[in-house]
Amino acid sequence: MTILTYGDHSIDTAQLPESSLVALMNEGLTHYLGNRVASRVSGWCEAQAGENATKELVKVWKDSHEAEVSAQAATFRQETIDKLLAGTIGVRAARGPSASADPMVAEMRKLAKEELVAMLAKAGMKFPKKDEALIFANGTKLTGDEMIARRLDAERQGNNREAIERQAKRNLDARRKAADAVDVSALDSLAA
Repeated sequence: MTILTYGDHSIDTAQLPESSLVALMNEGLTHYLGNRVASRVSGWCEAQAGENATKELVKVWKDSHEAEVSAQAATFRQETIDKLLAGTIGVRAARGPSASADPMVAEMRKLAKEELVAMLAKAGMKFPKKDEALIFANGTKLTGDEMIARRLDAERQGNNREAIERQAKRNLDARRKAADAVDVSALDSLAA
């Protein structure tokens, strides 16, 4: 039995007719080999055109390098097929400790994101979702994680790292003091 979930909906695949399963697999295959590959190709073209290339320059680069773009799309498509056949679609490679493993880093990232959300809101923009990026007037394309990293980059002019670090320390200290003030023995009565 495999349970598929989407939002508040859950579907047991054992209850689906074969035609529905085939339709879902076709949609998934189309998405992976079509949309996802196209997205990777777009990102690759942007990188090839240059860090600050505008949409127009990326299009010009893409149009003048059709054979390379086609070859790269074929490579990305084959990589995706290989992952499908190996059963590794959706499996992430093991990484080192995440930023959230360090409470100070996690708090700093949270504060940086809050600042960015406020700054973007003033400009009539929204912080990008996990797999999205914002393209700014100068053509720079940044994901949310990239914006947070820039905000916290000690070497980057205009960052707010020192103030964020001070506030993060104050927040963590306040949480520690609040936790220290809790009478743990009183919690034992809750379990009874």
